[in-house]
Amino acid sequence: MKKNILLVFLVLNCATLAKDYMPKDYSFSTNEVDTSFYVDGEKVSETILEIPIPKVPDKTIKIRAVKTGFKPEEVELRYQFNPIVHLNGLFLIFYPVGVLVDYYNDAFYHYSAEKNYFVMQKDSNFTENDMSKSYVSYEEKRGNLKFANGYFATNRATKIFSIARFEKGEYIELANRKDSSIDNSNGILSVSQYQKNNGLDNRIGFLTPGKYRISAFFSYSVTEGRNIRTYEGKVNETTEFEVLPNALTILCTDFDQTKGKTVFQLYQSKSNPDLHKFSAPNLQNTGNQICPAIKGIDLKIN
Repeated sequence: MKKNILLVFLVLNCATLAKDYMPKDYSFSTNEVDTSFYVDGEKVSETILEIPIPKVPDKTIKIRAVKTGFKPEEVELRYQFNPIVHLNGLFLIFYPVGVLVDYYNDAFYHYSAEKNYFVMQKDSNFTENDMSKSYVSYEEKRGNLKFANGYFATNRATKIFSIARFEKGEYIELANRKDSSIDNSNGILSVSQYQKNNGLDNRIGFLTPGKYRISAFFSYSVTEGRNIRTYEGKVNETTEFEVLPNALTILCTDFDQTKGKTVFQLYQSKSNPDLHKFSAPNLQNTGNQICPAIKGIDLKIN
């Protein structure tokens, strides 16, 4: 038994083990839709950015987030020392062996950035250069965008009541979703088989372009000592929106305590030529970041 434990310590060293869980793509996002992302001076995306982790050691990539009316933000994605290596010290006398294993497994260094989420600060004096070659090239890609699905996300406090699609002069109910339609773990719209057969794409969170009507309500739980208190708005709050090809639509809900009512905010990006390439978890996380934060401490009993 002791020999088996020793073998595990020698083989599964801290940085080496963590290396297998490192993402293949590095994502960046902001609290503003339609933020332009420049990689080494070239505009490559808007609202959200995913770039492959470089295979070349010591390569530094400059990421710049830009939007007219806001102060630009910049960060570097660098190849640097992996502090997880130090956790080998937990194994005391096996520390040197663990370090050697991590070294030979090329786990001493990894790619990381000081931050991958930008909170854009307003600056009325800044204007994005729309005459640059990179900007013009990106607009040409947008203009040549072929038919593609849009993406719909909510914040975690949103519960979908029903969803309908506008067809031939009226809204056609796609599904009655009273039975708690949102996946509580991630807040993404879960597409049922019935909806797939009625024009919704089978990828979670993606909707075919067109006009939709959605009914939803705010639901948020706060832990108070040993008790959990849930705040819910009325279920009859409804909004209408249009899903554009490769656009990110975000529905945020909040709670008006005085009226006991759900409050809607809808954000929508311009069409992004590369939106379909991004992973659903990162798109959903972007939705949560763009929605105003819910301050549980402000929820009080009337």
